[in-house]
Amino acid sequence: MPKVSINMDREQEIYKLTVEDIFMVIEDSDLDIEFEESDISFIEDKVGEMIDWRSAIEMALLELKDKKAEKV
Repeated sequence: MPKVSINMDREQEIYKLTVEDIFMVIEDSDLDIEFEESDISFIEDKVGEMIDWRSAIEMALLELKDKKAEKV
């Protein structure tokens, strides 16, 4: 078990995307697409499938470990 603060909220979200983020990508990429509320779940599923969350977290933890080692 990792060393953690006993008061740490293990259910705290550390990253999230919003529907506004989807609209920003549509606008920034000049995508000519009609996007409706019913499309949100499709995008949510696809993004969840495409992002390698485990590797992203592991890489962040390794970087944090290196950063903390530099301070010692």
